[in-house]
Amino acid sequence: MLLLLTGAANPQPEPHRQRKAAARASFISGSRAYERGEFELALNHFQQGYALVPQSGFLFDMAQCRRQLGQYRQAFYSYQRYLEEAGVSGENAAVVEALIDDVKVKQARLHPPGRMVGDDDTVLHLQVGWPGISATVLHGMSPTLDLGAIFTFNYAVEGLLSNPLPGIKLQGRVGKILCVSLAPGGLVYFGSGNCPGRLGCDSNLVGLTVPLALALGMPLNVATNIHFGLEIPFWVYLNQGGGAEVPILLGGGVEYYFERNLAITLNLRMGPAFSSRGNVDFDLKAVTGLAMKL
Repeated sequence: MLLLLTGAANPQPEPHRQRKAAARASFISGSRAYERGEFELALNHFQQGYALVPQSGFLFDMAQCRRQLGQYRQAFYSYQRYLEEAGVSGENAAVVEALIDDVKVKQARLHPPGRMVGDDDTVLHLQVGWPGISATVLHGMSPTLDLGAIFTFNYAVEGLLSNPLPGIKLQGRVGKILCVSLAPGGLVYFGSGNCPGRLGCDSNLVGLTVPLALALGMPLNVATNIHFGLEIPFWVYLNQGGGAEVPILLGGGVEYYFERNLAITLNLRMGPAFSSRGNVDFDLKAVTGLAMKL
């Protein structure tokens, strides 16, 4: 790679020679920082060099730094880009494939799939489907804890198929390792229609919700996670005579990462909803979404 960056073979315009000289200096500085174990600094130097002269070797060097820093998903994409751009084969390709397998295993161990946010990351998750549209903002407080807020506009009362009333919810969210989450908040559903327990109502329905969720997952590969979950979106209504609903929902979901900061999600949950008034209804949650790191 040093030979490629020297530009000694043919006379070149001065700006191009300057870029190659600067890229070569970034490569040398990055290599020295890597040897000292200063992987963040080395990564910055290699990124600067690649921006000046996009030689594929820089991609491999960046992947190595990210692997050392524990940024396994980012390392995976850098290794993949290196294979595509460098066109390596034989033993060299086998070495890179072995490194890719290594970061895939480490990524799966570091971040259990199923809606856990990385340490100090902030994620915006937009979802649409039944029973509504939601926006969730989560911040990773530590590798095992994330905090956030959820705003939802629903077309039906908490997913109950028999209650097509529009409404809104505002919730906080706390998620722990093993993907156990709690999201307490308030809800309001507007207008007259069928209220819980299949009783008629002529005013807004006001309540509180304390949903509990558990999601356990497994990686299919470094870009795709699947998970299986149980949700108990318990909620109570404070007017219309008062009462409670206890849905018990089972299902699963998929997370597919287009690249390290962008993923598409699909979640499906369904099951019975038991009313304190003695009725049993059917509850459904079927949404697709887009999650992006801010």
